[in-house]
Amino acid sequence: VFTLRNMPDSAVPYFQDACTLLNKKPKGLDSSIYTLTYYGLGQCNYQLGNLTIAMAFYGKSMEYIKKGDQFAYLTYTGIGQLLKTLGNKDSSIVYYTKALNETKKPNQMLIIYRWLAELYKSSDKDLAFDYLMKRSN
Repeated sequence: VFTLRNMPDSAVPYFQDACTLLNKKPKGLDSSIYTLTYYGLGQCNYQLGNLTIAMAFYGKSMEYIKKGDQFAYLTYTGIGQLLKTLGNKDSSIVYYTKALNETKKPNQMLIIYRWLAELYKSSDKDLAFDYLMKRSN
């Protein structure tokens, strides 16, 4: 909730505590918990402007993604957002597309369609329009 409200200072201690617990290697945990925890640390650092640290945590999150991971979407959108911030449009598109492939939730898909439309609006107006149309369907 704190990361959704752009309050990373409040979120960091919770994700750090989760990371500490995960490092104790509890048995029987779904790998998606690792994905979410490292994504959260990445997102907090992104919001704090620590982009290099954010990318490292997003990368760690990706190490735990398995087929059907419910949090893969978050990791891929986080990386896409970071790469967009860095001006790396092509790589951002790759990660937004990966996120799109990981989710079937309409509200998540609509957000990604908007982001892809924004990225394509200056280079491929037809494709940008296509993404906007998908967003409105």
